[in-house]
Amino acid sequence: MLKLGLETESLHLWLQHKRMDIFGFIEKAHELGLDGVQINVIKDYNLDENWGALESNSDEHLRKIKELLNKYGMYVELDMRNLDYERLVEVLEVANKLGADVIRSYIPIKPLERKENTSGAEGAYDFAKVRYDFDMKSYDEGIEKVKRIIPLLEKYRIKLALENHEYETSKELVNVIKKIDSKWVGFLFDFGNSMMAWEEPVKAAENMAPYTYTTHFKDHIIIEEPEDKYGYVVCGVPAGRGNIDLEKCFNILMEKSSLTRINVESCHPYCAQFKRTPGTGGVEKVGEGTFKVEKHPYDYNIIKPAQYYYPHEVSEEMLEKLIEDQLNGLIETVDYLKKLRGKNILPVVKANAYGHGVELIVKALYAGGLKEVAVARYIEAENILKMNLGNDFRVLVFESIGDIELIKNNPNLDIAVNDLNELKDFIKAGIPSDRMQLKIDLGFGRNGISLSEISELEKFTDENNLKFKGIFSHLFAVNYEDGLELIDLFTDVVNSIGKDKFEMIHLQNSAAVMNYNCEIATHMRVGMLTYGLQEVGYFDPNLKQVFSLEGQIAGVRDIEDHKYVAYELKDDLDIEGCKYLAKIKIGYGDGFLKRNEKSKCIINNKEFKIAQVTMDNTFIEVDGSVKEGDKVLLYNDITKAVNFTGMNIYELLTILSPRIPRVYKY
Repeated sequence: MLKLGLETESLHLWLQHKRMDIFGFIEKAHELGLDGVQINVIKDYNLDENWGALESNSDEHLRKIKELLNKYGMYVELDMRNLDYERLVEVLEVANKLGADVIRSYIPIKPLERKENTSGAEGAYDFAKVRYDFDMKSYDEGIEKVKRIIPLLEKYRIKLALENHEYETSKELVNVIKKIDSKWVGFLFDFGNSMMAWEEPVKAAENMAPYTYTTHFKDHIIIEEPEDKYGYVVCGVPAGRGNIDLEKCFNILMEKSSLTRINVESCHPYCAQFKRTPGTGGVEKVGEGTFKVEKHPYDYNIIKPAQYYYPHEVSEEMLEKLIEDQLNGLIETVDYLKKLRGKNILPVVKANAYGHGVELIVKALYAGGLKEVAVARYIEAENILKMNLGNDFRVLVFESIGDIELIKNNPNLDIAVNDLNELKDFIKAGIPSDRMQLKIDLGFGRNGISLSEISELEKFTDENNLKFKGIFSHLFAVNYEDGLELIDLFTDVVNSIGKDKFEMIHLQNSAAVMNYNCEIATHMRVGMLTYGLQEVGYFDPNLKQVFSLEGQIAGVRDIEDHKYVAYELKDDLDIEGCKYLAKIKIGYGDGFLKRNEKSKCIINNKEFKIAQVTMDNTFIEVDGSVKEGDKVLLYNDITKAVNFTGMNIYELLTILSPRIPRVYKY
């Protein structure tokens, strides 16, 4: 799952004016449903001289930050300035203590001489916010500085991500990366910064994507600034309100990079000067597309664009307005990014992860950023929770548990509420509603709160001011039209209770995901799709089964003169003319049933017929090319096995015995 994070610049006014500290920032990121944070360790107005938004590098302070991050299962990255060796060493040590795996920096530019006590708009707090000299020699100097730090990056296993930081074109940066030539150094792709070098963000994304480790997600417009050298400046706006083709940039990154995270750096409100001369990045003038000129977001006679970042220098009233606008704009940007990412996944790992091996599958899902799985029964959840993956990991149990004390003693357990009385009992017993997911029976008749109880459910929810972890149902339908009706019915139920009362909303199982869109849903509840499997009758060429059932040739015998093979007469096995028979140590005692006799397996990229299946062994009709130790692929294409045996996918996989070792291959 693609993780989403939050950079401290997105709430810079809140941090600078002490409306929140770094702990409050992390709490806000969690509240917004994000998976990680980027923390700026750069000095700015009213921030720590050495550690910026991080506030301190004391061991006790870092320990508390790490504890909070661990509590929510969040990743962390650091944002720093310059490439000086001593500073990089200092930041690397902090990153290591926090568990950060990426540090962002950028190639420094040559500062101009500055006056003392100038305004923020003139670079009093951060010289990078105004136009400075640019010398191509900076790249050569930066390359040498980065090369010096690579051994430490490798030691700490932390990557350095160089940002396209307003001066640099993507082509220039790619040349830098190629000269450095280290897997520990790549890019932070900023969705908007290339504009300040007169480059289209889409072009920058295409060039930088293959080397990109992390991001700053934002949107921009162009506005007039008569006092500026070029007459215009770049202005940050909430995502979706600007003119950057965010979706195209996003898709390029998903297709051409190895990114697993997108970090929001909303940077609203703020403005930035064009840092290079027109045409540097390929764009000669403003006026069209991404560089279309828009209206000022604020009255020019009250506040100038350069003052957006430091509104306290204008007035207290303007500060308060922009503080409010910043939070609202951030929420808007996060919502936009979540929609761009698409729906989250709720993997179903019941029945030993559909036969795949639940421990291996759950570990892989957790490593991929998924923090909740679903199972059918409590015993399955209990075994998963014993893995102790982290305080942020949760397991949803579909079937009613009933034992109140059992629920209380397992705080990482989410429970399905299958009838109204059950809900009332849970609330009376003090079970928090944010651990509950309401199951609605849309007519399937299996379990769930009935439609006739919805009015009473609404009343009880409102009276007790309840907010739930989720709400869900099962999309069963014998035809397409019935499915659409059920989606409408489910949507009406959710809206009548109140969509805002649920963190998770899910209706579609794997089959429904292939067939329907459910706009109100936040998650897709997938079982077989988790494993790259699909029902017979549906086909997605991009889906590949994640498992292979493998054996190894334990011996090859010449049976030309044999009367018997295992327990049967050779003549009864329909292997007339067979000279060689190979054996593998898997049989119906392992769940590979006799129904598979006369089906095909693959050895050395060639198909061979299965002659006989016994309890512990399977015998295969082979030729002289097959040798002891050769690998055998069984169920190489599960749909062929379904068609041959007459069994469904669920049966074929869940029947496989624990005697068969499950091996997770990276």
